[in-house]
Amino acid sequence: MRGILDNTLSSFEDFYKEATKKYKEDEEFRKAANGRTLLLQNKDPETVRWWQFIRAVSVLGMLRNYYLLGVSMPIGVIRGESFYAGVSPVSEKDLVCAQLALLAAEAGLDLKKDPKVILEELIEVVGRKVI
Repeated sequence: MRGILDNTLSSFEDFYKEATKKYKEDEEFRKAANGRTLLLQNKDPETVRWWQFIRAVSVLGMLRNYYLLGVSMPIGVIRGESFYAGVSPVSEKDLVCAQLALLAAEAGLDLKKDPKVILEELIEVVGRKVI
């Protein structure tokens, strides 16, 4: 049975996919979306409230996923992407590698091994915790 969090996350994901497609295809929608982004950056109260709600649902989903993986994630260390704006250019590949290294370290895996071996071991460990 799907809970309210699953339904809400699923709705957000569907909305995001549709909005991304519409943003690419519809000039008026793109202008409105950019305007809403500007409102958020300027701390418009209504826009900030909506953003906080969406962020809260996203964080709950992320925390649940980490819990299912057996990974503890203190709420105080969670940062949004805007926290890192201007820090340094990091590729998506670098972030994925860093996340995998963190998970592998928390699972007690030997990080000196070949990365492919570490990934295989991590998948095995995660699979055991989820099943």
